[in-house]
Amino acid sequence: MAVGHTVTRFIHIVNAGNQRATITRSRLAGPFHAPYKVARGLPVNGGYDLSIPVRFTPSTVGHTTGTYTLTWTDRLGTHTIAVPITATGVAGA
Repeated sequence: MAVGHTVTRFIHIVNAGNQRATITRSRLAGPFHAPYKVARGLPVNGGYDLSIPVRFTPSTVGHTTGTYTLTWTDRLGTHTIAVPITATGVAGA
């Protein structure tokens, strides 16, 4: 993405199982921005999915990385998924 411009991409998470799940935490690390935070206590039952927007506005040229972490609980315990995010800032036209 050109320095100073913003791009939005989505992280798609699907509960493909048959267990009821409840979000307990979401966190975005790195130079990225989540315009909407996934609410603590949100049910994500079997067959439910989430589309989480993530924005990137590079301030410098170069490659950068971050992580989107989502934690939930179900009858089997607590689980976490960490989704790696990469992006590259380029010189604008």
